[in-house]
Amino acid sequence: MGRNHKPVKHFFEENIDYHIKYIELCKQARVWQNSGQYWLAKECERRAQCLMNGSDDGLIPVRSDQLFQKTKRLM
Repeated sequence: MGRNHKPVKHFFEENIDYHIKYIELCKQARVWQNSGQYWLAKECERRAQCLMNGSDDGLIPVRSDQLFQKTKRLM
C-alpha cells in the first residue's frame, strides 16, 4: 500500500537562520512579558508563530515605539 512516504523537512531544517531568529524572538517575548510590555511581547510571539508555520512574511518591521507603554518598572 502507500509505504513510500518520505518525511518532509521542516522550514527550520532548511533555513537555519530563521530557526535562530525564532529562538531570539521567543527570548525577546519573555523579556518584554516580564517587563510589563505585553503589546511588544505579543508582537514577538506573533512573529515567532509566523516562522513556526513556515512563513517569513511576519518579519516585516513594526515601529515598536507605538507599542511601548510606560510602566512603574521602567520609570
